[in-house]
Amino acid sequence: MQRVFNNAIETGVRMVVILTESKKSLDLQQLIFYDHLTLHFGDVDSKYISLHPSNPFHSTEYIVKRKLVQEGLNIVIAKGLVDVEYSAEGIKYKANKSSEHFLSYFESEYYKKLKFFAYQVALRFNDYSLNELTNYFRLNIGQWKGEFEKEVLFRGEEVV
Repeated sequence: MQRVFNNAIETGVRMVVILTESKKSLDLQQLIFYDHLTLHFGDVDSKYISLHPSNPFHSTEYIVKRKLVQEGLNIVIAKGLVDVEYSAEGIKYKANKSSEHFLSYFESEYYKKLKFFAYQVALRFNDYSLNELTNYFRLNIGQWKGEFEKEVLFRGEEVV
């Protein structure tokens, strides 16, 4: 069965957007965190409505995204949209000239919001080290789940 949403191609395009907006090299774990924060920016700043809706597992979905993000990266790397950097720090990924050219063809409202939230994530988290970003997730993960539970309770649905 071919997945229409949340597949490697969609994820790969998101990686191009995130890398272009961050304007820096990111490793795989940083990309996973940035992807989650981009899609659920309302968790970071409550004055915004997240690009993707809350669900019972959204607070932990970043944990299982590694394979999908890696598959997406492999596609955009093969197409020359992202560069791979090897260093003593490990493997990092970076947008290149083709990244911005590729993205110039996108016009949808979803894309505009995705780009906006990726930019907001970069503004807020580009100065965080991987350890600081990991700690940010550890400290806030419980609150994110709580927000979904509050929303469900407000609507009168049962929380499992």
